[in-house]
Amino acid sequence: MDKNNLLILIIILIIIIIILKYIVYCRNIKDNFSQNQIIEKNIFQTAWSKDLPENYTKLINKLKKQNPEYKYYLLDDHDMKNFIRENYPKYWKTFNMINPEYIVAKSDYFRYMVVYHYGGVYFDLKSGANVPLRNIINPEDHLIITNWLTGFKKVNDKVINWCIISKKGHPLLKKVLDTIHDKILNYDYKKDGYGKNGVLNLTGPKLYEKVIYENIDEYNITVYTDLINNKLIYNYFNTKFYHPFLCNLYNNTNGNIGYCTHTAKKIKYSLLKTPIVNQK
Repeated sequence: MDKNNLLILIIILIIIIIILKYIVYCRNIKDNFSQNQIIEKNIFQTAWSKDLPENYTKLINKLKKQNPEYKYYLLDDHDMKNFIRENYPKYWKTFNMINPEYIVAKSDYFRYMVVYHYGGVYFDLKSGANVPLRNIINPEDHLIITNWLTGFKKVNDKVINWCIISKKGHPLLKKVLDTIHDKILNYDYKKDGYGKNGVLNLTGPKLYEKVIYENIDEYNITVYTDLINNKLIYNYFNTKFYHPFLCNLYNNTNGNIGYCTHTAKKIKYSLLKTPIVNQK
């Protein structure tokens, strides 16, 4: 065999090896996308409108690209109201008792509801993850919770509720919903409070954490002790962070669109002194 023929043969073999490796790669990707898991492959986010600014649209597209095997749902105020009214008339009453100024409390209530009803993952609109959900959710997981810890410093001891991951119909989410329902019906301004602390305890992460840890031994729950381990990102937009080195490291190595931060800035509802629940 002359040198030219040998060279051609080597080139053909190299091409065949590359093709075979590509086929194996594609099969592995397909297997990952088709991973059987107990938690349904749905992603839910809520917004004031479906006509969003470009920066939010980029985050949504990133989330979709990361998780092509998931169905994605962006739900606005109209969608939320229709869903609750049609599916949960019991909660519809107490949902409407929440003071409209406290839209964050309504959002809390709804996120537990939609994940309980359909199963899947809820993210705040500003939030996301460093990796695809298939790298976070294991096939046997029923409900995943994550604590507020960002590497070197514990921000606080609450379980996060800006990302809810659960199978459809999980009884612990039902307990969360029923607890919120009862607390709204029995709301007392002096006892239950107002503003940020009132919301945290009525519908937010303090309430979520309390119900979870009162019942944690009864159910199959996967617990991540920190955001770094779970690779979740609270806020892509706020550059004020407790650990700038860690976040910049993530951004520079993983190509994120922003910063993995927890905002320290007060938002409007934090300053309110009006009742959270209208009892008239």
